[in-house]
Amino acid sequence: MTGWAHRAYRALLSNRELESVPKWMAVDTPWRGTLRQQLGRIVLRGIVRRVERVFVAGERAWQYMRRLQVAEAKIRRGVYGIDYESFAPLHEQRAQLPGGWPRRFLFIGRYHWHKGLETLLEAYAIYRKSVTDPWPLGCCGSGELENHLAGREGVENFGFRQPGEIIQIMRSHGAFVLASNFDPWPLVVVEACAAGLPVICTETCGSSVELVRSYHNGLTVATGDAGMLAGAMKWMHGHADRMPEMGRRGRELAAAYSAQMWATRWAETLREFQK
Repeated sequence: MTGWAHRAYRALLSNRELESVPKWMAVDTPWRGTLRQQLGRIVLRGIVRRVERVFVAGERAWQYMRRLQVAEAKIRRGVYGIDYESFAPLHEQRAQLPGGWPRRFLFIGRYHWHKGLETLLEAYAIYRKSVTDPWPLGCCGSGELENHLAGREGVENFGFRQPGEIIQIMRSHGAFVLASNFDPWPLVVVEACAAGLPVICTETCGSSVELVRSYHNGLTVATGDAGMLAGAMKWMHGHADRMPEMGRRGRELAAAYSAQMWATRWAETLREFQK
């Protein structure tokens, strides 16, 4: 079951006809300490008590499960995987481009408040004013805030693109930026790392815990802080020579989330459960 948000899943857990059937649950919800989460722990403890295994996306969801008193022995990390083999070659291909490593920022995501598009555009405008030769910002996605991209100096809107097209766009950019206001465990951060892109993202991005190491393969910044995000973009601009090496390091971190490793984790948990 993919969590507890839907009534049908909760009903399955309490169905007497399925009482003897082991239940597994997947969770990417991070622990945020909100009043709703604090109050909800009483109800949710009763739900997760009926589950034999909980697969979490990363550390923040793991912490949430522990606060719901799920035993460590029942929790497994790594609910998500990516097509790592499609992204991994991009690092070398990008390094061999005629003009060298591209000096271009890239955003991929919904054009929505959750993805922090307004903060990103504000930060990018600040960044442009702080340097003499600003890099372009490419944006891939769709959503109700798409009109905010129109007429923005230096911003190129690629719109919604299919996976194969996204790979081509990633090859032609040098650094990835995600300014989310709320993002439990964005897979696009993993994909950007797999593609060998240094990553700048906000602290709310749950996958940054596992994938982004400050000044090693990217930078994390305070959520909703356009000035800090602009500063991170300026830092990347001023250290363009480091981007290939930072991208290589990120690719190694992303390898742990390949489809092959994802399959291994699930298969081994199944074997372990059958013993």
